[in-house]
Amino acid sequence: MALSAVNVAKVESGLTAIEVKRKAFSMTNVKTRYHNELLLNRFMSILPETTKLQINQA
Repeated sequence: MALSAVNVAKVESGLTAIEVKRKAFSMTNVKTRYHNELLLNRFMSILPETTKLQINQA
């Protein structure tokens, strides 16, 4: 199962990148990207739709 996950991640990263700009594959980067996406989706689902964010400018 783990090897299948790695192979799927490699194919996905290879298909989304142009060959000239393709970087070395790192499973850590894939895990981090999906973790960040999960957290962002979770935060967005918790916030009310009418929430306005205030930018802190010092």
